[in-house]
Amino acid sequence: MRRIAVVAPTTWDLEELARFAGPLEFDFLDDACAPPKSVGLRQLLAPFDVLAYVDRLVARIGRPDGIVGTDEYLAAAVAAIAAERLGLPGPPPASVLLCQHKFACRLAQRDVVPDAVPGFEIVDPSDLRPPSLPFPLFVKPVRGTFSVLARRVDSFDALRAHVLLGILERRAALNLLAPFNALLKRHTSIPLTANYFIAEEPLAGSLATVEAFASGGDVRVIGISDSVFHPGTMSFLRFDYPSRLPDAVQRRMEEIARALVPRLGLDRTVFNVEMFADGDHVRVLEVNPRMAYQFADLYEKVDGINTYEIQLALATGVEPRLERGRGKWRVASSFVFRKFGDARLVRQPAADALKADFPDARLRTYGTVGRRLSDVEKGVESYRYGIVNLGGDGWDDLAARFERAKRNLAWEFR
Repeated sequence: MRRIAVVAPTTWDLEELARFAGPLEFDFLDDACAPPKSVGLRQLLAPFDVLAYVDRLVARIGRPDGIVGTDEYLAAAVAAIAAERLGLPGPPPASVLLCQHKFACRLAQRDVVPDAVPGFEIVDPSDLRPPSLPFPLFVKPVRGTFSVLARRVDSFDALRAHVLLGILERRAALNLLAPFNALLKRHTSIPLTANYFIAEEPLAGSLATVEAFASGGDVRVIGISDSVFHPGTMSFLRFDYPSRLPDAVQRRMEEIARALVPRLGLDRTVFNVEMFADGDHVRVLEVNPRMAYQFADLYEKVDGINTYEIQLALATGVEPRLERGRGKWRVASSFVFRKFGDARLVRQPAADALKADFPDARLRTYGTVGRRLSDVEKGVESYRYGIVNLGGDGWDDLAARFERAKRNLAWEFR
């Protein structure tokens, strides 16, 4: 029996990996390097020595057959570092950290696919000056998590208000970045810390995610999914697979993803590249050096292969199999439940609320009964409180199945 160590397991990890138990044994490690579950200052200001954590983790896990981490905060980088120290298959730590450093990654992208990269420049909160790029701009931290502190600004005054946080907020943000900066200094030659923002030309058009894996210099695309927003917002409504973009646009997206891998150094990992298509023009939003766990079963529903299966193969030195069109359904979507405005959660569905009528559905609930959504969820303009993944025989059939599924879900707010 092969043993896999899982760093900071997410709820998606726990459910999906349980299906592979038997031939595989999983060692779910503690969540010390997971993102804080609350945005309270006490949690954000608590010190975390990530280098000492890696030492303890490596000493604890002994010699597993593989190690994985899917969470975007620190788990993916920590898993890569631990794999390297233990001589296990995995992406080079420097490549993971490069992808997560949005400014350094933009420079790398510009070297390879300059026509697919928007104008961008660094913003230093300690020496704030008017940018050379014209407004409006999209501004985000050099190292971001879940779109926190990412927004469009229309003037220098708005930029100043956005990046010059209050003293406690700034201290909390810097503390949240400290572990990443420590890993950056230890494992890369990137000169800039993550204590900056990056300003970019706003991207427009249709957003899609190319999911792929790199193995020994070979890049194979798993699939492309469409991201659908609530109208007039940056909040996701759902994610659809397969993409409905024109074939020529999808081929260009695949070409870009393949071209980036040698420059970024990714290997032995599932990764994804988010891109905007505005007509025939494709531009990169960001590269994520990890699998998109929310989409894992969408590929299974349509193609018959779960991306966790691919990631586990890569982590144990096995060449993954890749299938297309062998799933139960023709299409699949991940539907996101949101509230535009804060509220207290007073009731949420049971974990198995959909199992009787929709056996292969996935249900995730967020928030804590009795607490406000803002106490638990990090919201920019809305608060996510649930996700449902479903398959269908076509888009109309899937929409009808989703409407039936919603009748089984009892959320209540005050």
